Amino acid sequence: MIILLISWNTDFITQAMHNIIALVMAVLQTVFFIMQILKINKNDAGQRLDKFITKLCPNMPQSMLYKSIRTKKIKVNRKRAENNTVLAEGDTIQCFLAEEFFAKLDGEGEVSLSLAKIVPKLDIVYEDENIMLLNKRPGVSVHEDEDGSTSTLITHIQAYLYNKGEYSPEGEQSFAPALCNRIDRNTGGIVIAAKNAAALRDMNERIRGGEVKKFYLCAVHGIPKKRADVLHAYLRKDSASNTVSIIDRKRDGYKEIITGYRTLASVGRGEGARSLVAACVYPVNEGMEVFTNTKKVQESRKMT
Repeated sequence: MIILLISWNTDFITQAMHNIIALVMAVLQTVFFIMQILKINKNDAGQRLDKFITKLCPNMPQSMLYKSIRTKKIKVNRKRAENNTVLAEGDTIQCFLAEEFFAKLDGEGEVSLSLAKIVPKLDIVYEDENIMLLNKRPGVSVHEDEDGSTSTLITHIQAYLYNKGEYSPEGEQSFAPALCNRIDRNTGGIVIAAKNAAALRDMNERIRGGEVKKFYLCAVHGIPKKRADVLHAYLRKDSASNTVSIIDRKRDGYKEIITGYRTLASVGRGEGARSLVAACVYPVNEGMEVFTNTKKVQESRKMT
C-alpha cells in the first residue's frame, strides 16, 4: 500500500512538472511571438496564402513560411491550410509569428504622408473605376530606380488616387495600385495602371493572352533596306552604365531579341518628317525624336 502511494505521488509530480514546463513555454512564446489576425479584403482575395504572407512579411525566410503553414502557426479560418490555398474575401488568417516579421506595418502612416506631399502630374488618356491609361512622357521613370527617386509614374499615380480617396495604404495589406505594362525611361507612350487587384490580374492575363498588344512608333535616320522585316539579334544590358550592346550571334550573357517593323513613310527634311507623320500616320507626341543629316529636333517634357 505504501509503495502504491509513493508511485502515485511520483506520477503526480511528473505531471505537475510537465504542466509547469508547458506554462513556461507558453509565456516565452507570448513574449517573443504575437498572434496576428488578418481579415482578407477585396484586393487580397484571389491570391495564394503563401504569396499573401510573403507580401505582408517580406523579411520572413521562405523555409520558415512553409514550415509555419505546415505546423499550423498560420491558419485560415482557424483551420489548417496549404501553401496554395486561395484566399477569399472575408477569410481570416491567424498568424502566430515573431513580431519582427510584421515590422513593415508600423511604417504605413509614413507612406500616406509621403503621398500627400506629392502634387500629381499625369497625362490621363482614359480612366474608370478599375484602370487608368496614361501618356508617359520621355524622361519619366515608371518605377523607382537605383537613385531612389520618388518622382516616378507609379508614385504620381498612387498620390493621385490617394488624393481622390480611392487608395489608402493603411487600408491595404498586400496591394497597391500598380502598372500592367512598362516602357523605358526615354520612351514615351501609353501605360496601363490597375486600381485594384482584380483589374491587375485581369489585365495581366489579357496581355499574356495577346489580347493587348504593344506597338512602337519611331523615327530613324536613314531608309531601311526593306520596307518591312523581322530582325533577330542578341542583347546585353550593363546596369552600372545604363547601356546596352547588341550582337548578331548567340553568346553567353546575351538574351535573344526579336523586333518586327514596317516602314510608314520616308522623307528628307526634319520639319517635313514631322509634318508628314503628323498628317498621314499619327500626331507626333512631345518627346519623339526626329533625326536628319544636319538637324535633330527633340521636344521633351519631364516630370518634376
